[in-house]
Amino acid sequence: MSWNRNECAALAVGAAVTCGTGDPVYAAVLAWALAAVAADGGRRAKDTLGEVPLLALTHSAAVAARGLAALAAVQGVRALL
Repeated sequence: MSWNRNECAALAVGAAVTCGTGDPVYAAVLAWALAAVAADGGRRAKDTLGEVPLLALTHSAAVAARGLAALAAVQGVRALL
């Protein structure tokens, strides 16, 4: 599966802002939004786009969501210490 540019951009910006500010909320919100994209799977656009692009979108959104959720957890623990 290939990475979608939008999820890569969301992951990069989310990581940069979260690491730069030390605030885990930004990464947590982006992780939540990307998890929603992954959970939907593009059901409404299947007729327009086809199955293969939507599978790639779902996969990259899920991976980016997991990465941002992990980063949010790490930053949250750092904020508590």
